[in-house]
Amino acid sequence: MKTTMKLIMAICLAGGLAITGCQKASGPKGDKGDSGTNGATGATGATGAQGNANVQSSTFVANTWTWDATNKYDYASFTAPIITSSIVANGAVLVYMQATGGIWVPWPRTIVINTTLTQSQRYFFNTNTLTLVIQDSDQISASPGSLTFRLVTISGMMKADVNYANYDEVAATYNIKD
Repeated sequence: MKTTMKLIMAICLAGGLAITGCQKASGPKGDKGDSGTNGATGATGATGAQGNANVQSSTFVANTWTWDATNKYDYASFTAPIITSSIVANGAVLVYMQATGGIWVPWPRTIVINTTLTQSQRYFFNTNTLTLVIQDSDQISASPGSLTFRLVTISGMMKADVNYANYDEVAATYNIKD
């Protein structure tokens, strides 16, 4: 038993010295390690708002109409610098009239005034020029008065899945700010 006791004491003494007698060795700093591998690709961000670099719009009031006695219609002509020769050749020109309640209705259109009278509302354009035409089926001046219009030009290709008769949809699709 004395031998066992001496052995236990020796182990405890050696263990105590090992724990308390060790110091951290200080040596020179090692070389930089190799770079790690790249992490996984992050999630795709949300799609931003559609730009409108190829779309321009202009709002104007037609309050001076001229009667064309030969063609039997009222018309109003405007200088429209957003109708460029490029738009005339390869783009689109859209016209909307502001109706009651602030709703934008597309032109051209024909409306029924009553059972015997209709009204044709249309437009013509050329480089820098827009002409609005209102013609009643009785061929008497409609005297349109003051009407508000919005002119939209689109250069290049138009999107196929847009209802161009709905101004709000056109404005949302092409990010047109009122």
